[in-house]
Amino acid sequence: MYAQSWGIKMPESIEISKNAHDLWQKMLEQKEPVNNAKLKQLFGGKAVSAKIKEELISKNLITLVKTSPQEYRANPAPANAQIVINQEVKPAKPARKPRPPKVAKPAKGPAQVTLGIKPLPAKSQAQGATEAAPTFSDIMMQVGKFCKPYFDRIDQLTTEVAEIKKLLVGSGKASSKPSSKPDPASTDMFYESLRSACAQLDETSRFGGEIPLPDIWTMMSQQDPGLTWNKFKEYLFQLDDSRKIDLHVANDPSKVRHPEKGISVPGRGLIYYIALRE
Repeated sequence: MYAQSWGIKMPESIEISKNAHDLWQKMLEQKEPVNNAKLKQLFGGKAVSAKIKEELISKNLITLVKTSPQEYRANPAPANAQIVINQEVKPAKPARKPRPPKVAKPAKGPAQVTLGIKPLPAKSQAQGATEAAPTFSDIMMQVGKFCKPYFDRIDQLTTEVAEIKKLLVGSGKASSKPSSKPDPASTDMFYESLRSACAQLDETSRFGGEIPLPDIWTMMSQQDPGLTWNKFKEYLFQLDDSRKIDLHVANDPSKVRHPEKGISVPGRGLIYYIALRE
């Protein structure tokens, strides 16, 4: 009161939080407007909350100079102003609730009878301990019961595969390229019959020189009932090796009429067409 009566102006107090004060000091050192990315860098890599920005703007310590993108400029404190830092007081943690006292377990033996609790007979306790520990034989018996359906299915599949192999071997489709070679005389006779069959099929069906193997087999096996599928393949590979014919594979076996009547050669494909060289 005496200072006011004598015309002495008291210093103005500006109260701000410590985080706001530290950020304001660093912005003053920049001496130029800063954007949000720069604010984050000045704030130790953490995003500056809207609360801190509003606090500094309300105290006229920073000014929003640009809205898009946002830029802020630090203002020096007014003359005759005193910056007061508010000390944040963290609320005290609530006191923990006291734990309830532990209740003592009833004693065994005579005390249980006194409290109305009858102890188990020694024989029953021994039986319970025995039943709780299964033997190794019991465990293996349970495993066998669980796996038995799978073992039965494996045996069934093994039998079915063996039967399929027998059928393939019997029909001559199991092997790809035969190992034995027919004699030259019979090969020449087969070659003449093959040329005749190819000419007839190409003339009637217009195959363009590439005759489907199933059509040739059907015609030649009808003309010579003694010709077996294995012998038929032997002759074809012999003529292919001597460069009298060309055995061509199907580009897409799924699109041919009878893929099961072709000759599958590992590493080569499904032989399905025959072309004469001479």
